[in-house]
Amino acid sequence: MLEIIILIFLCKEISKLAYQKGQKASKWKMYCILAWFVTEIIGWVVGLVWFGANNLFSVILIGFLFSFTSYLFIKFQLNKFPYRPMDDDIENIGRSL
Repeated sequence: MLEIIILIFLCKEISKLAYQKGQKASKWKMYCILAWFVTEIIGWVVGLVWFGANNLFSVILIGFLFSFTSYLFIKFQLNKFPYRPMDDDIENIGRSL
């Protein structure tokens, strides 16, 4: 449950950053969610290989660390875009027609 709350918070942060960059926020939130769950499963598999099935706390921790790394990767990719404010007047000329 705590992990879902963390994911919601991180998706809000990605959404704010995407809006500042002039990108679609929903697309980047979906990237974040998909990457989070895929890398978490990969982390669980890696944790099971490293620590075995008897040490579940370490397996879950490795899965969480992989997941958080995927969030950082998505944020890094989004930071490559230049800032484009949505309320820039020169960009909105003629849009209301």
